[in-house]
Amino acid sequence: ADEIDTQVRVSWTGTTYDTLYVSQKASTGKDSLIRKVPVPASANTAGQLIVKNLKSNTTYKITAYYQGQYLGYRSYKTAVPQSFSGAVIDLRGRDSSTAYTTLSTDSLTAWLNAYPNQNLTIVLDGGVTYRMPQINIPTTTGKITFVTGLSLNGNANFAVSGSIIPYGSIGGLTFQKIFFTEAPLEGSSYAKGAANFGGTYIINCNQVGYHVGKLDFESCSI
Repeated sequence: ADEIDTQVRVSWTGTTYDTLYVSQKASTGKDSLIRKVPVPASANTAGQLIVKNLKSNTTYKITAYYQGQYLGYRSYKTAVPQSFSGAVIDLRGRDSSTAYTTLSTDSLTAWLNAYPNQNLTIVLDGGVTYRMPQINIPTTTGKITFVTGLSLNGNANFAVSGSIIPYGSIGGLTFQKIFFTEAPLEGSSYAKGAANFGGTYIINCNQVGYHVGKLDFESCSI
């Protein structure tokens, strides 16, 4: 499929694009231009570009240009959104550098403070790498789920340079469709081939009173 709830994949062969015009289709009257998307050389080499941050269940017209010359268009309809129980933090659509540093003790604490003792689902962007440093999770009776959302680019990656530590008791912790891997940007000790991968763990309950009600890994690679 070339469409998910917030993204579409535009593909082409035998030509070069430099700009995509993304418009929301109107049932009557003129379409509304949402934005212009530059097409990098890498996308022309691959013959595809994923357009992100779209509305779900919406029809778009994407028009291609090169040096001002019109090269055609195609209509896309995004899928209906996924349904998650409890509170949802959707991290998809962020640029790669911002996404990399999103997960931290501060961010998890802020989300849990916003939704105290509720189930919390953190939706990740497929193909994007998120740093997983030491993350201290405060007490909550809710279950925390990290999951790759609908994706055109495979599963999300967790670059492990620390571990998740429940500071008290949490109702549950679930990881779904995540690839756990090295974190060379955090130092050579966290790269593949380093002794014990720098002594990193995905989760660490090494103190009295640290408790996770249920721990699940579903469709993950470690």
